[in-house]
Amino acid sequence: MSAVAPTHPDRAGNQEVLAILARCGNVDLSRLSHAIGPVDGEDALRALVALQMLDRIAARAVSLVLKGRLSEGDLKQLLDVSTLQYRLDRFAPAPAPPTVHPLPLPLNSRLGRYPVLGLLGRGGSCHVYRSVHPELGVPVALKVSADATPLEAEAGVLARISHANVVRLWDLERVGRLTVLVLEYVDGESLARTLGRVGAVDVRVAFRMARDVIRGLCSAHAAGVVHGDVKPANVIATSAGRFKLADFGSTRPTSLALYAGGAVHGTWPYAALECFDGRGNERSDIYSLGLTLYHALTGHSPVTARGFAECREEHTNLTLDPLHWTVPGVSRKASDLIRRMTALDPTDRPTGRRLVAEARRAFCPDASATYSHPEIAR
Repeated sequence: MSAVAPTHPDRAGNQEVLAILARCGNVDLSRLSHAIGPVDGEDALRALVALQMLDRIAARAVSLVLKGRLSEGDLKQLLDVSTLQYRLDRFAPAPAPPTVHPLPLPLNSRLGRYPVLGLLGRGGSCHVYRSVHPELGVPVALKVSADATPLEAEAGVLARISHANVVRLWDLERVGRLTVLVLEYVDGESLARTLGRVGAVDVRVAFRMARDVIRGLCSAHAAGVVHGDVKPANVIATSAGRFKLADFGSTRPTSLALYAGGAVHGTWPYAALECFDGRGNERSDIYSLGLTLYHALTGHSPVTARGFAECREEHTNLTLDPLHWTVPGVSRKASDLIRRMTALDPTDRPTGRRLVAEARRAFCPDASATYSHPEIAR
């Protein structure tokens, strides 16, 4: 059977596609539905391929089962069940089993050597807490999960990156059944929280954010890592007015992203179009940053849909307004660079040293606005 793009069923609905996969892959149907989100039957297989739960051969086989031209027994032979279960755990984690340290952890408790001083956030199977390093006495953030695999992968990635604009890795520890990623504590708030609070930020602040994140991304790319989920929630400000890129839980090696056809999964409203077809790469990060910068300057995301199919359509037809026409303080040179960062064709997007140099010239090189928490310089 040749590796061709999956043929989608004409009449079978989303639930029928997922029910077959749940039976043949021995996975939970409700978790599959949660992982791919609200898509119809014609997009279910495409979403599963984009999330790397199925390869194209297996997706084609599912469509043949739906048409009665292949048995479910034959499909089982083609499924990579271990990959399906691993990716499902990544995007729709199963409820954590009871542990000696049930999540969420109570405040003022201890997690091994670390005091639990406050909850910073949560997402997926992880909780993030504020703490203090017991030997060094510096504030740290503890990213905690009962699932060791994603945190071990993230630690392996961060150990390869050393840059002022990337959140620093301190350690990886195990406490009972919990895995703990010990990270640099950033004493500001995320760009997403700021945008939700004040709307569009000052042009100088937005440009400083872009320059800082570009430098962090280029360092990651030079280390062979695609971030895969650049968005306002993963850009954090420091009290000194700098910005750091956080949450490398969606990363993958650039070699796989570029040459093996693997999807770089991110947040669909900020994901480049090629990610929907499983062809994300480091240029996809640049696209996501371009949309993040646009959001910061205008106060709204240019893609408003949330589902896989709807976001794909919006990205396909996306045309950004020239910001030098609509946002005071944005030059024509800056507007043009944002337009090229968000080009539909990945080869039209600048990367590496070229992008760093262009950003230094276009994004207000004399910017001196200070970002402060909880207020922003206007």
